[in-house]
Amino acid sequence: MARRYPISNFLGLERQRERVERARRKIARLGLGNAAVLHGDGLDIVTRLPDACADCVHVLFPDPWPKRRHKVRRIVSEEFLGEVLRILKVHGSLRLVTDDLDYARAMESRTAGMNAYQRIENDLRVYPPTEFQIKFDADSRPFYAFLFVRLS
Repeated sequence: MARRYPISNFLGLERQRERVERARRKIARLGLGNAAVLHGDGLDIVTRLPDACADCVHVLFPDPWPKRRHKVRRIVSEEFLGEVLRILKVHGSLRLVTDDLDYARAMESRTAGMNAYQRIENDLRVYPPTEFQIKFDADSRPFYAFLFVRLS
């Protein structure tokens, strides 16, 4: 995305250090001055960002934590969605993508309960595929994508 949109700035957040280092090497190799990646917990980092600083937030294939006792660890929680709402500019967008049907349903349910988000049914934008998406496409595995806009 940073290569495709050189006048926009991109900040990636990742919990796994190896993925952060790999992304940083790629950013350096491609000379992308408009991209950075931080290592840490997504919610913790988002809470430190200033109000109305983001045009778009992408949450791409977060860990689904499928076991019942682990579901409290999912990033897409009411608290996280509230923080994203705070950092999004008015009419900014939130894109959620997962390959886990249960998590997709939870994402839909949580966002449906927040009147400040409006779901956009037909997202006509073309996004570069993630490594996970390429893998799932190759295995003919479905994934679920949602786009929401901050209304006010």
